[in-house]
Amino acid sequence: MSGLPLRVLVLEDEPADAELELAALAEGGFDCVPTLADGREAFEVAVAPGGVDLVLADYRLPDYTGLEALEHVRRRDALVPFMLVSGALGEEKAVEALRSGATDYVLKHGLARLASSVRRALEERRDHERHLATRKALELSQERLRALSRRLLEVQEDERGRLARDLHDDIGQALTALKIQLESRARMEECIATVSHTLERVRPSSSRRAPRSS
Repeated sequence: MSGLPLRVLVLEDEPADAELELAALAEGGFDCVPTLADGREAFEVAVAPGGVDLVLADYRLPDYTGLEALEHVRRRDALVPFMLVSGALGEEKAVEALRSGATDYVLKHGLARLASSVRRALEERRDHERHLATRKALELSQERLRALSRRLLEVQEDERGRLARDLHDDIGQALTALKIQLESRARMEECIATVSHTLERVRPSSSRRAPRSS
C-alpha cells in the first residue's frame, strides 16, 4: 500500500454495521478516513470524482439500493472500487451487481475477507491506471511521430522547391551568359567583316595615289 489514508465512503443505515466494516479494514492494515452516508441524499452529496478511494454500500436501504448507488457512482467515476456489503445476497443479484460495474461483494457475516478483497480491488485499479497511462503515452508518442513525419515531408517539399528554384536560377544565368557570349561573337564577326570590307575598298585607292620613286 502507498501508506496514504484510504478515503472510504460507506453507504449504510446501520451505524454498528458501518463500524464493523471499518474495523475489518483496520485489522487488514488500512488506515481509513471514512465518510458515512445513511441514505440517497447524503450519499450522492458525498460522491465526487477523485474524492474517494473506495465505496462500501449496503445492498438495500429504506430509500435507496446498492445498485442505484452503483449507477450513480459509475456515471462519475468508472474506476473507483465499489464493494457491495450485504447481509444476504443471492447469486442472481450478485451477478447482476457485477455486470453493472460492482468490483466485488462481501457478505456481512464474512467481513474477514473484506480487507483482502479491497486490497485486490485497489491493485487492479492501479494496474488499470498504469495501463491507461501507458496507452496514453503511446498514443502521444504516435501523434508526435506523425507530426514529425508531416514536418519532414514539408521540409522535403520545401527543400525540393528550393533546389528547383536554385537550379532554375543557375540554368537561367548560364543561358543568359551563353546568349551574351554568342551575341558578342556575332557582333565581333560582323565587325571583322566590316573592317575587311573597308580594307578591301581602301587598298586599291591607296595603290593609285602612291607616288612613283625617281
